[in-house]
Amino acid sequence: MTGPDSVKRRDFLQQSVAGLGTLSLLGSSAHAGKEDEIQCALVGTGGRGSAHLRAIRQVPNVRVAALCDIDEGRLAQGVKLALDHRPTTYSDYRKLLEQKGLDAVFIATPCNLHAQMAIDTLESGRHCYREKPLALSVYDLDRIADVAGRVKPILQVGLQLRYAHPFTTAAGAVLDGKIGDPVLIRAHRHNTADIERHKTWFFDRKQSGDIICEQAVHEFDQFNWVFGKLPERAAGFGGRGVLNDPPRNILDHYTLTLDYGTNRRVSYSHCWFASPADPNSGRRTVLVGSKQSIDLEKAELFPRGSRQPELLPGDRTDSTLAAIGDFFSCIREGRTPRVGVETGRNAVLVALLGLKAIDEGRIVTMDEVLKGDPIV
Repeated sequence: MTGPDSVKRRDFLQQSVAGLGTLSLLGSSAHAGKEDEIQCALVGTGGRGSAHLRAIRQVPNVRVAALCDIDEGRLAQGVKLALDHRPTTYSDYRKLLEQKGLDAVFIATPCNLHAQMAIDTLESGRHCYREKPLALSVYDLDRIADVAGRVKPILQVGLQLRYAHPFTTAAGAVLDGKIGDPVLIRAHRHNTADIERHKTWFFDRKQSGDIICEQAVHEFDQFNWVFGKLPERAAGFGGRGVLNDPPRNILDHYTLTLDYGTNRRVSYSHCWFASPADPNSGRRTVLVGSKQSIDLEKAELFPRGSRQPELLPGDRTDSTLAAIGDFFSCIREGRTPRVGVETGRNAVLVALLGLKAIDEGRIVTMDEVLKGDPIV
């Protein structure tokens, strides 16, 4: 990987481990270079949008000036969460972008809408915080990269695991050579409850990109992060054998093997029907190194030949608050976000690689993905 996202990777890890997640630190540079209150807007006030609103309200000198959602009930809930900010409300995001005085726009909508909304926001002159995934096709990834490369506003992608302990602490230990050469990742995301029934867009692959694009990009970003590159090829199998009631046309389970080159590989599984009684359910990512292993989810080291793990120091922090707080600091200071277009693009490329391998039942190379345009 090249560009600012990868070049400064060790620097931002060290800064993150130093305590980025605390609110006092997030607000400490809030007035650097710009004293004015930042006026922001949010498109999409559902589950993820509501989490954004709660975090935004904790960042000093920021006002939620506008909200947009096509669902009147969710929009009303967003207004309640905004409290005394008294935002103007819209049902069409293009009308929201016409509102004067807006500095930044948050986008938390169904995945197939992300690309065009981000492009329109950037071209309107506003900074943009975009939920993942960045897009659902190579074509749209290229369009966003083109726009972001020629306009001044900031684009940050919501891969917020890079912003707080324990994830940054664990990745920092890997990059500092504490586990030796990183060799093998065994990881899973085994969800113990089905998604809410009202989220019908999630059930439609064309809108969500399937669970591999909507959810697993977080894990894929972790893999790219610690291996320092994109995988070269992938093989996988998946199905719709358990949760397949209409209108659902997404996978309910799959397994994926990613080959990152010599002695760097990943074994990953993802499903929607694990039991909450199973202690191995949920999410876990363990990286096995030539000297010892590390749990990236817990920042816990496992020395070879020892039964006593070592917990790396640090208090668990709110990664959403840390990411959003840093977004506003980037606006004030003119900094490049720690999770920009390249990082977001690379996470989606892994998802498209995996999805193509699963759908076609064969080993697929990253070169094929980059040269073509996988249709989700």
